[in-house]
Amino acid sequence: MEISMKKVESSEYYKALLKQVKSPEVSNHIGLVLGSETQLLMVIYGIGSIESMENSRSQLSIAILMKKEFDWIDNNIQVFDPVLSATETSVRQSLGCTVLSVNEEARRKVVMPTLFYMPFCIYDLYDNLLQANLRMNSLSKMAIFGSSLSLSSFRHHLIQTTRLILAAGIITSEFAIHDTDDDYNAAFHNFSLHFFTTCN
Repeated sequence: MEISMKKVESSEYYKALLKQVKSPEVSNHIGLVLGSETQLLMVIYGIGSIESMENSRSQLSIAILMKKEFDWIDNNIQVFDPVLSATETSVRQSLGCTVLSVNEEARRKVVMPTLFYMPFCIYDLYDNLLQANLRMNSLSKMAIFGSSLSLSSFRHHLIQTTRLILAAGIITSEFAIHDTDDDYNAAFHNFSLHFFTTCN
């Protein structure tokens, strides 16, 4: 993981991500998610095996690097994936992650500011997360870093949730992380940061 983190840290993709997150628009949205709190919790679903997949190592590296870069990310990153071996669990714990033992199926109800990091999760997990937090007092406390929800494939699969969100007077602010590094296109293709705010 150390080699992967160093490689990612020097990549054009990571530099583009930092620039986007530090931009006034995104910083403002992060402030709205935080509210009166000083830190938000990062919850990771679906990274996969860091033993066998380079993309998974790159995706976990981004999370660890972001935690080091931004003091508004809580040091305790929570992570779940059903394929984790004992070795992978140990490695993630050594990096400051808490490995969840229960499969939440992304149905976690937000009670504190939370950033959900969901690299290439199946449609159902995004749907579960949005359905579980449909009320504005939950959605306003969360952000999602993962596959773009504006893609036609996502719009098709999430149409029920999208209708409910629109009916509740909620809009999504999406900030695409531009793919500037071919080396990481497979690991972070069409990734965006998503925030939820009221129309009023």
